[in-house]
Amino acid sequence: MPGDHLEQIGRAYAEAGDTARAYGYLLQACEARQRTHSREAVNRATALKVWQERERARLESDYLRRLAEAERSRAEVLERTAATLEALGAIGQEITAHLRASAVVESIQRHVHALLQADYLAIYMLDEAGAGLQPVLGIEAGAPAPLRYVPLDSGQSLAARCVRERRVIVVDDVPGDDSPGDGSPGDDASLEESALIPGTLETVSLMFAPLAADNRILGVMSIQSVRPHVYGEREQSIFRTLCAYGAIALDNARAYQQLHAARATLLQKNTELEQAYVRLAEQSITDPLTGLRNRRFLTGQMEHDVALTLRRYDEYLRHGGARPAEHDFVLFLIDLDHFKQVNDTYGHAAGDAVLMQLRERLQRVFRDSDYLVRWGGEEFLIVARGANRDDALTLAERARASVSSAPFEIAPGQWLERTCSIGFASFPFAPQAPHWLAWGQVVELADRALYMAKNMGRDRSVGLVAGEVPPVEMGFVELVARLEECIAAGQIMPAWRRDE
Repeated sequence: MPGDHLEQIGRAYAEAGDTARAYGYLLQACEARQRTHSREAVNRATALKVWQERERARLESDYLRRLAEAERSRAEVLERTAATLEALGAIGQEITAHLRASAVVESIQRHVHALLQADYLAIYMLDEAGAGLQPVLGIEAGAPAPLRYVPLDSGQSLAARCVRERRVIVVDDVPGDDSPGDGSPGDDASLEESALIPGTLETVSLMFAPLAADNRILGVMSIQSVRPHVYGEREQSIFRTLCAYGAIALDNARAYQQLHAARATLLQKNTELEQAYVRLAEQSITDPLTGLRNRRFLTGQMEHDVALTLRRYDEYLRHGGARPAEHDFVLFLIDLDHFKQVNDTYGHAAGDAVLMQLRERLQRVFRDSDYLVRWGGEEFLIVARGANRDDALTLAERARASVSSAPFEIAPGQWLERTCSIGFASFPFAPQAPHWLAWGQVVELADRALYMAKNMGRDRSVGLVAGEVPPVEMGFVELVARLEECIAAGQIMPAWRRDE
């Protein structure tokens, strides 16, 4: 019975004069109220505990979700960074391979516009006296832009200031914003590079970086955009890297040009200088570690060989007869498996020893007339000239077996076993359409095949060959993008040993 009812009964007995019963009922009323309050307190405590547990579970769930999102975002950033670094490495090899300043500048221009937002691009080089900056390139919205000589002591030039201070300068001068961006010159925001010149674009984001090689300033490069806030840390890092590659290449080109001029002047009087020039030319096409040829050699040599092959195939397609297989090329890309572990574990001297022995094993497999080229790092390109494309897999397996047949000696009495993966393709890739793919694009297909070999577990050979009806209507970019689709349709056939 509720405490209120018990209390009413007790009061009724008290009015009736029965105090004993009245007292008893009042005691029962107090006990009932205490029991009710205890139950309510327990219920409130239980509800509070349930709420706390639910809140803790919700907070833990939110934390784990945010943690997962952060890890996914971090993984995406790392993946993009790795891809950017790989692309910049390939770009650096291309830029520094040129020995003409015009080719270097053209390559820089192409890659700057591919990687960065640049409505305006300018390159200045220090003059011989080191007193000013001479413009060598000015591009605005894809068209040549007028530039003028800039004295190095100019107080109105961000390019001159960049050279004097030997640092990257970034200006983010948004119209209507009086606060200068990071690296801006403050009150000097009206300098000539940031001021609007009649007939030119109104750029609001500017970046300047010095061109330095061996701690020497060669010049300065600038990019600008009509959009604000486009040059963050990532863009600055890419731009600095491109400037570093460009400075090295321009320095090499300048040295090569100076050497060429000296040779032209003294050739008749100094035979020793002529011999030095010949040695330099030989070194420029030779890998210094392995003694094999390098990319520059192959680029110059393949032009003649490819022209001869295409001429023979054109005659074959016009007049019929036997296919000119003696003019085919089979291109093998050979990559040592887990080579980075050798350098990391045993040191670069051990890695160099492995590469030298790898050269010897490949020379035992391929002919003297074939081109053996160190393609980069632990990767080698072999151009088998006049090889039967039907025997390509057999030849690749011979090379693979030669690499893994015996351990490599990395130090006196210390041996290390290593395997390799091989990707290959033939040129012309489609004999019925010899002009479809260039030889460099066939090398890219061999690289795709090498990637397939790596994914299949390494220590194997994989090739790509044209099917009976290859997709010759496709451009190379589309072919690479749809390569798996072409393989599934039988337009391009993978080749590897069926027993593996």
